[in-house]
Amino acid sequence: MEHLGGELTEVHGIPTPIRFARPRRTHSAVRQGVGVTRHPWGILVVDGDDRHEFLDNTLTCRVPTEEGIVRYGFLLDPDGIIETDLYVVETGDRYLCLTAPGTAASLASELGARTFIQDVTVENVTDAHVILGVHGPAIETKLAGVMPDGTPPADELTMSRGVVREEGVTLVRLDAPTGEPGIIVICRQDDASAVFDALVSLGAMAVPFGLEIWYALCLEAGTPLFETELAGRNPNECGQLTAGVSLDKGCFVGQEVVARIANLTAPRDRLVGLLSEESIEDGSTVQTSLGRDGLVTRSAYSQQLNTTVAMAVAPASIEHGDSVSVDGIEAQIHQLPFFETSIRSGRVPTYD
Repeated sequence: MEHLGGELTEVHGIPTPIRFARPRRTHSAVRQGVGVTRHPWGILVVDGDDRHEFLDNTLTCRVPTEEGIVRYGFLLDPDGIIETDLYVVETGDRYLCLTAPGTAASLASELGARTFIQDVTVENVTDAHVILGVHGPAIETKLAGVMPDGTPPADELTMSRGVVREEGVTLVRLDAPTGEPGIIVICRQDDASAVFDALVSLGAMAVPFGLEIWYALCLEAGTPLFETELAGRNPNECGQLTAGVSLDKGCFVGQEVVARIANLTAPRDRLVGLLSEESIEDGSTVQTSLGRDGLVTRSAYSQQLNTTVAMAVAPASIEHGDSVSVDGIEAQIHQLPFFETSIRSGRVPTYD
């Protein structure tokens, strides 16, 4: 990635590009075509005859039983607080759990401690693999040029296998967190450089992009991320009951708290968008007229809107269109997503 002009950092020990040259042009190129990045997510392998029952009784989502199906969900603590979000991939003989940055080791330890006498093994294989992302409306054309003999997954939250430059890969179609079609490509660590270069250079033109643009794309699409919005909060507050929680599937850790809030009360806060003509800093205070303040979780400059956009945790009674002060800067509450993307993210917050 550095040979393509990428500026790298380590995210929980995983080398990850922050940015490449001409970030504004790159942002537009991903929205209009296709871009390639590396995701600093973790990977667990869950195996054993009791793996489905075990995961289904632990995670908030309905764990898939059919090969090639993927689900998005959470691991909660007993108080209903999100410890990680994750994709659960049914590969046919085991599950792959794709976890939020920095959570794989703790999740493996926690799941391993829960197995008791069940036939379940949990292995953290993050260090042996790399997760690359291909995002944008032209991903089918791009992958057709990279994998002429393969068939990438066509439907959201499905999985397939393929070959890139003679290297075996696993492909997972996401729920459009950027507001554009997105497929992740999982390969072995030793193959990552060749696979990344192929995804950029073979077939249709693709641009490499980094974390800054990933955060901005997901923000524009109204997608909460673990690092900024989800960690330490409950899924009710984050508007994620539709996206990642199945309250009718039976028990899971933290279900009682989440169900009680869903059925008997309401979250005091919710996620909202902000628009401002001036720059807004992450972590800024959102001052409202409701007697309680909010907090900016993430902000970025939007190429499409030519203004600053942000996501914030704010009092649930706040209305779209309300004016607020963000550390003295005027801003307006805006409904998520900020504009219509080619595909609506499956994780846009929803509240009854």
